[in-house]
Amino acid sequence: MLVRYPLYHGMRSKKTADQIKKEGFCSYYETNEAEAIIRALKFFDKDHTNIKGYDGDLIRMNIETVNAPHRKVTWASADKTAACGWWSHANPEHISDSLLHAGVAPRQINDYLNKQYGNKCYAVKLKKYIEMSPANPPPNVNTGLNCIPPEMIEEVKECGFCDFNKAKKIGKKRGLFGQKKLGSVFGFEW
Repeated sequence: MLVRYPLYHGMRSKKTADQIKKEGFCSYYETNEAEAIIRALKFFDKDHTNIKGYDGDLIRMNIETVNAPHRKVTWASADKTAACGWWSHANPEHISDSLLHAGVAPRQINDYLNKQYGNKCYAVKLKKYIEMSPANPPPNVNTGLNCIPPEMIEEVKECGFCDFNKAKKIGKKRGLFGQKKLGSVFGFEW
């Protein structure tokens, strides 16, 4: 038996919940997101060409692929607590992920994300659904759109806190993908 579940997106923003609901949002803010990654790395005096091994490869892959049309889309989950779990705190992930792999401390990453992208974390309930078995774990779903218009937004709720460093510590203790169990820990219950 399949059950119909709404999809949720976790995001960081400078806007209020009302503004997001009225105006919509885009997951990728800039025309050239690769430049945003390089700019973030330079802010911390990190040169992506000098970072070796897996970390350097991952950063260079982010830079090379972030502007590809298949990547510039909004992802959502049927797991409503995942939106205020790791995903909203790490948003935009191509920036936080690259900084983390460059060796920047999570506290410093959080300060950078707050200044550049906003210090409010939100769970956005979309008017988009997925049908799935309740026995299966909720998947991440590609919405096919970078920008979500207001008419696709059902509800926007602010998460209990917005702190990449704190979320990383909680996620490390409990496992980043055990989000269902982490809703109240991340300060959010739908």
